[in-house]
Amino acid sequence: MGYVSPVDFIAVAESTGMINELGHLVFQKACAQAAVLNRGSRQNIRIAVNVSYHQIQSMEFVDYIDSCLRKFGISGDLLEIEITETSLAQNKAMVINVLHALNEIGVRTSIDDFGTGYSSLNYLACMPFDMIKIDKIFIDLLGVSKKGMAITDTIIQMGKTLNMKVLAEGVETKLQHNYLKKGLCDYIQGNLISEPVPARKILQIEGMHKQ
Repeated sequence: MGYVSPVDFIAVAESTGMINELGHLVFQKACAQAAVLNRGSRQNIRIAVNVSYHQIQSMEFVDYIDSCLRKFGISGDLLEIEITETSLAQNKAMVINVLHALNEIGVRTSIDDFGTGYSSLNYLACMPFDMIKIDKIFIDLLGVSKKGMAITDTIIQMGKTLNMKVLAEGVETKLQHNYLKKGLCDYIQGNLISEPVPARKILQIEGMHKQ
């Protein structure tokens, strides 16, 4: 079939029950890569992994992550779990327990695509996330829409008040970068920094941004 987008195969994996098996493979690869990258880096390089709501419905998920960390000899702070708002609507009590357990083994957690769901503030109030990731739809409005800019400013300030880091997704222009830097956003990601690259080029990019 050639290249198949995650938009297509993730839904199939979820509907067929294969998502946990696929998730296990992804975490094995992520932890192995984190070990390689951090042997060649002078600073910690964290790998973020998106998870499906199916994966966070049991404490077995935490046990598996812990076993991966031990297998590859890396600390939990080199791994970040990204969870979308839509995932959080499923079995909220269990998700809260899973997030606390992940924090106990040092793994960072973030709420992804923030602002695109319907209960964002409720999730921030009751779930122990380390980071908020502002969705690209708001970043695209920087310098274009006063309302969009106000929303981004509000999310950044709210994150600081809640003692959470804030990351802006999909940053593609210098205008966006300068606006976010002025607003004291903690992190940015997007094509302005780098397009997606093979893992072997990560350390080269790291070196360029230190110069």
